[in-house]
Amino acid sequence: MFGAVHDDNRPEESIMMRESLKDIDYYSRIQLDEKHLGELKALRDSSNLLRLPNLSMLSSLTEPLIDYFNQEITVWERATAVMGSLKREMSQLFSSMDPPRNPQRSKSCARNARTVIELSPGADASDIFDAWRKKEVLSILPTIDLNYRRAVHKQNQAATQASAWYADDMPIILERHQQHIEDIKSFAGKMMDCSRETSVELSAAASTAIHANKEIDSVRIISPHHEQVEVEMRDSILEPIKYRNYLNGGQVSRPIFGLGAEETSLLITQIIGVPRSSQPYVTVMRSAEMAFRFERKSMKESDVTRRLQSLDTQSKNYLLINAMGMDEPLLRVDSIVKELAQSKGGLPRTKIKPFLERAFPSHRRQSTMVLLFRLVEYWKWTFQLHNLTQDAFEMVSGLLFHSREYSELLASVWRKWDPTCDQPLPDGVERQWNRKSRSPEVVWMKTGWLYTGNVAKS
Repeated sequence: MFGAVHDDNRPEESIMMRESLKDIDYYSRIQLDEKHLGELKALRDSSNLLRLPNLSMLSSLTEPLIDYFNQEITVWERATAVMGSLKREMSQLFSSMDPPRNPQRSKSCARNARTVIELSPGADASDIFDAWRKKEVLSILPTIDLNYRRAVHKQNQAATQASAWYADDMPIILERHQQHIEDIKSFAGKMMDCSRETSVELSAAASTAIHANKEIDSVRIISPHHEQVEVEMRDSILEPIKYRNYLNGGQVSRPIFGLGAEETSLLITQIIGVPRSSQPYVTVMRSAEMAFRFERKSMKESDVTRRLQSLDTQSKNYLLINAMGMDEPLLRVDSIVKELAQSKGGLPRTKIKPFLERAFPSHRRQSTMVLLFRLVEYWKWTFQLHNLTQDAFEMVSGLLFHSREYSELLASVWRKWDPTCDQPLPDGVERQWNRKSRSPEVVWMKTGWLYTGNVAKS
């Protein structure tokens, strides 16, 4: 009815009502000229208003008016001015009779559910999963699993949005339409009251019609729609489909890793946003087991935040590496980027922008740039805290490119680029790491004085 889960013939009703409203406009012209009675009868006989099918909602609303108009056509005297003012109200009053549908959300749920079923790994995928598990180093999840978990994630989002629409929006919409019905009742009453005052002959007919109009029960008309909404909300298509991780024994879990650039960027931001810990740091190895365990234990969004807050430094770094290693690289590599990577001593300021345009996807360049700066700060802080000699730029290059050979390019961007203005810092000005404050600062290289221009903080 309102969604694509159930369908009916309501559009035909709406079309017929709009045609009928035209006839109501025609009938208001009855009052313009008493001498045109014959023409008005022909108009009445040829209109769709009197041939409107006996449809529950529309017939109960229009029947009093139809009965009244059949008798009113014999009356010669009309209150032209008053009826004209009522005529001007009609276009707004009868604008939308049926509660709106929600086809896109329901179609999206159905389409996403079919996609999950189509992409669900079959028995023939076991060789692919076995081959992936046997790899000695962590690699991008198999395409069949990436597509499967993303389809499940997308279906869950669509189902949640559709359920929220039914739960939050539909009661308000139905209430608004119930008020619309009450407004139509009021309009019909005014119209008939006005006509009754213009003709003693119509007094009895108008009284009967007014009584019938007042008997219209808007609750009875709208209640089936409430019931239908409840039925549709229980439809299985709105239920989130459970994801089974066949890379980890087919256990039920919530896809968190490998969901694509946007979701991975948000997850990384969430991980590094957790308050830092000074607990001992142990170098972590690339393995998917902790990530899979994290997915099993985080079936709700609130579980993710709670579990991240409880992690020690080692575990948080573990998840950060897995989050970026199990998905496609966030930064792109092409022939130009590879050529730039051969530059000794990093990139000059004039070549940074061409590098950014090639490596950073344009639609998320700003967000990826912010992520780059935060990752550099995160790893510099971590390595300094634990007295490690590892290079933060090599680590970030490995995470963003899945290769450490682009570390000097990223170091050049971090040192020489102003992301706020999207342009290089002035000559002689660079960003450097202050080991005393364990934070970045932008300084004049010759004097060491702080640069006070408009630059972004990492």
